[in-house]
Amino acid sequence: MKFTIQNTTGYNLPRLMRHLGYVPFHDAYTRRLGTGFYPRFHVYADERGNDITINLHLDQKKQSYQNQTAHSADYGDSSALEEEKERILLELS
Repeated sequence: MKFTIQNTTGYNLPRLMRHLGYVPFHDAYTRRLGTGFYPRFHVYADERGNDITINLHLDQKKQSYQNQTAHSADYGDSSALEEEKERILLELS
């Protein structure tokens, strides 16, 4: 799920993502849903001025095969993704 937010907080991107409950992970950010590593929200963020494009998906589990990046994830319009998008927008309003 891709959407754009306005960064009116004055925070830089890493600080803003931490404010939203995400932690850096390689070239992206993640937010766990429980005590385990999965499931987790996974965000790729692209900053252009005050606009930040969020590419959000939900990782259900680790990839099944060694040396493969494919894994079980929700990318589309699931209720969990919609709720997380609304949580982010509410946090920034």
